[in-house]
Amino acid sequence: MKKQISQNEIILKYYLYRHIRLDTNEPFYIGIGTKKSTVFYNTYESEYRRAFSIDRNNLWNKIVSKTDYEVEILMESDDKNFIKKKEVEFIQLYGRKNLNTGPLCNLTDGGDGSRNVVVSKETRKKISNRLKGKPLHENTIKAAGWNRGKKYTQEERYKLYDNGKKGHVRPVIFFETGEEFYSIAEGCRQKNIDYKAERKKVSNKTRNASFYFKDDYFDKTKNSTEVISTQTNEVYPTLKKAWESEGQLSYSFEVKKLREGMSIFKKLHEDKG
Repeated sequence: MKKQISQNEIILKYYLYRHIRLDTNEPFYIGIGTKKSTVFYNTYESEYRRAFSIDRNNLWNKIVSKTDYEVEILMESDDKNFIKKKEVEFIQLYGRKNLNTGPLCNLTDGGDGSRNVVVSKETRKKISNRLKGKPLHENTIKAAGWNRGKKYTQEERYKLYDNGKKGHVRPVIFFETGEEFYSIAEGCRQKNIDYKAERKKVSNKTRNASFYFKDDYFDKTKNSTEVISTQTNEVYPTLKKAWESEGQLSYSFEVKKLREGMSIFKKLHEDKG
C-alpha cells in the first residue's frame, strides 16, 4: 500500500531557470519555481512545471512567436531567499528589454516582488491616490535603494553562476582552444555556434562536437568512422560515402576487405580499446 505523505512532510525545493531564444542563443527570461522534493515526477517538464509554463507576459509571447526557445535550470536550493536573491542578480546581469538595459522580457527586477516594475501613467496615478497620506513602512524605504546602480566586473558575473550550481548546468571545454564555459549555451553564444545542434553533439559525444563536458572528457578520434582513400588521399566521413564516390566492388564486399586490410580505403583513426 502506498504511503500517504502528510502536508507537514512535504519538503519544498526552489530553483532558478532561464529561457534562451534559439535564433540568437540569447537569454530572454529569468524566473524562479518551486517543486516538492518528496514527490516522484514522471517527466522533466512536470518536475520543473513553472519553467516550462507558457502563461507569460506579452513581451515573452512576442518572442516565442518568432523563435523556438530552450529551458535551462540554472540552480536549485532549499533556501527560497537564496534563489530570490539570485533571480535579482541575474536579471540585473542581463538587463530588461522594457528598461532598454538588456534582452530580458521580465517586467520586474525579480525577487518575488514588483521592484522596478514599469507601469502606465494611469496606473501610477491610481496607486498614488490610494497611498496619499499613508506613511511608508521602514522595510519599504530600505528596499527602495537596495543594490541600485551596482556594476559587475566580468569576473563577478561568472561567480554568480558558481554559487548553487548543480546537476543541470555543467561546465564545458572548447576542444580547439581549451577555453572553459559554465554551460553549453554560454559557450555557443561566445563561439557563435548553433546551440540546439551542439547540445545533441556534446550529449552524444559525437566527433564533430565543438565542446565536451569538463567532468566527462571524450576522445573525438575514438571509434571514428572516417576513412581515407589510398588512391586519391581523399578523406570521407564514412566507408559508405567513400564507396559511393570511389568504390568498385559491392559495398558488403568492401566492408569485408576493409576489415581484412585489403581495401583501397583505410581507417583514418585506429579504434581504441
